[in-house]
This record gives sequence, structure tokens and C-alpha cells, in this order.
Amino acid sequence: MNEIAATRQPSGEVWFRGQADASWALVPRLLRSGISREQEKNMLTRFRYRAMGMLEYPPADNDPARWLFLMQHHGLPTRLLDWSESALAAVFFAVADKPDTDGCLYILVPMALNEQKVKQRVLLAPTSSPCSEIMWASFKGSKMPPKIVAISTYASNDRLARQRGTFTVHGITDDLCNIVASNVLRSIVIPSTLKRGLLEALAHLGITRTSLFHDLDALAWEMREQYDIS
Repeated sequence: MNEIAATRQPSGEVWFRGQADASWALVPRLLRSGISREQEKNMLTRFRYRAMGMLEYPPADNDPARWLFLMQHHGLPTRLLDWSESALAAVFFAVADKPDTDGCLYILVPMALNEQKVKQRVLLAPTSSPCSEIMWASFKGSKMPPKIVAISTYASNDRLARQRGTFTVHGITDDLCNIVASNVLRSIVIPSTLKRGLLEALAHLGITRTSLFHDLDALAWEMREQYDIS
């Protein structure tokens, strides 16, 4: 972490991700699922066709990024991996669940990732290469570019804005931890014994499930936790 902090990156140029289990790989849920490329294509296509009838303003057919952001938002596994510009939001996700398991906070320098992977020290637009090719390949089942890159995002929904959400998009199944340099990605293990105290401290700072998700499901979850109802 010290090497990353020492670069004095401006706000937004360091991203954070919290995982409730420190043993989990740093890989999108779709790529942990074991489904085939053909199944991936069929799942995304079926979701898109069926969702179009449920949305007042669906994304355009030629905008795979907005479709993938929407799918990720609603819980469909994609090649996107969630990150946040907020360290506090990321810590919440590391400590809010699995109270008896060590969590982990990851710290990523996204522009350094892109410099390592595509020789460009910038955040890549979803329409740029290789982002667009990875996204289209997801929908078409075509050849997948073997890259992992950090992309700029649209604040396409309230939750993404509240969580200051960002994404890496993954064209390969490798664990990100195993393929990047230490000046790009670092991690901090959070012992399970600290989780409850950190969760309470975050609540005092206004970081709660309701503040991050801002819906009735999150509110009901908070009430169950407050009154110790499983």
C-alpha cells in the first residue's frame, strides 16, 4: 500500500475493492461460474431481449457497455469487476458479510494497470480498444481479446453514483492478483475480529447498506441486523 500511496494519485486515480472473504480470487463472477462462451452469449442476449420490454428507455442495441452496466447493476454475472473510488465504501463490502471470515481490501492504480496491459496510462473509454472488443465478444461469442483493463464509466444509475462505482473489464480468466505488479495492485487483509468494529465505525461516518444501495431491500436488511433477526 505504501508504494501506491507514495505516488500521490489524485482523487479517482486510485480504486478500491472490498471482498468479504480474503481467499476469493479477484475475478468477475461470470468467470468464476464456469459457464461456456456459448452460454455467456445466450444469457446476455436473452436478458437484453427480455429486458427491452421492461424498460422505458433501454440502451441502444449498439451500446454493449450500457447493457453490461445495467446487467451488472441488477445482479447478472458479467465480465465487469466492481471497484470504487471510495475507500470507505470498499471497506464496507469487505466487512459487512461473513463475520467469521477474514476480508480483504484491494487498492488498484487503474491507469498503471492500463499502462501495463495496453501501454496507455489513461482510463479507457468503453468504446475504445480493447474494451469495446471484449464487450462485443461477450454478446457475440467471438474471439475474446486476452486483456484486463480499467474503464471509465457512465453514472448510469443511482447506486453506481452513490458507491462511486468503477469497473475493470476482463477478457481473460486469470486472477488479477497474479498478473500485475505490486505498484499496480496491493491488498490489505482485514481480520474477522475487526469486522464488527469497523462496521460500526463506518455507520458513524454515514456508510451503511442503505446509504450505498438506497432502496427498500437495503433498509429492510439494516433493520434485520439492528434487531438481530436472521
